[in-house]
Amino acid sequence: MDILSADNLRALRLCGDDDVISDDAFNALISDACSVILGGEADHPGGKICASVDQRALKEIFTGVMCLLLEAGKLDIDEDQLNLVLDDCNFSSSKKRSFVSVFNENRSKIREHLGNIGVQLPTLVDVKWRLDYNLKNSSLHKVNELKYTISLKENSSNEPVEFHCSKEELQDLVSKLREACKALERASQV
Repeated sequence: MDILSADNLRALRLCGDDDVISDDAFNALISDACSVILGGEADHPGGKICASVDQRALKEIFTGVMCLLLEAGKLDIDEDQLNLVLDDCNFSSSKKRSFVSVFNENRSKIREHLGNIGVQLPTLVDVKWRLDYNLKNSSLHKVNELKYTISLKENSSNEPVEFHCSKEELQDLVSKLREACKALERASQV
């Protein structure tokens, strides 16, 4: 199963070598990798338990483990498929069990996190308006004008988008929105 690049597979093969990384260090590393994927931080992957591991190899392994966790989550691969990948990387049975266990514990969280990544346009959830009548300006000159204050609330922001417009500007906006709705209806009928 080709879900990873050659560099990531090479890094994961280092995990299979007990001379490079012990079971305890590997367990700490995969826990840290999951934590980082889910928004945590890891200043030193694996912590003190990985201090004896070659730092260059540790960075490669950490990257490989994170990529495998992300790809396995993205593709929602089952335990058998994951074990095949781990077998290809010469993981010992204890490291395979640890990896599969940590992945299964965090599978839904990883998938949820991956689902939140990407370009998602904000959705309009609320519109508020207010009509203001200005009698005078700051120079105390008579103005007698109507101004609309429109407030648009999006699902992606706590702060509403607010703007002011005259009656004519508001009519122009409404007209353009109607045109957009008609264009959308025509496009959906095709």
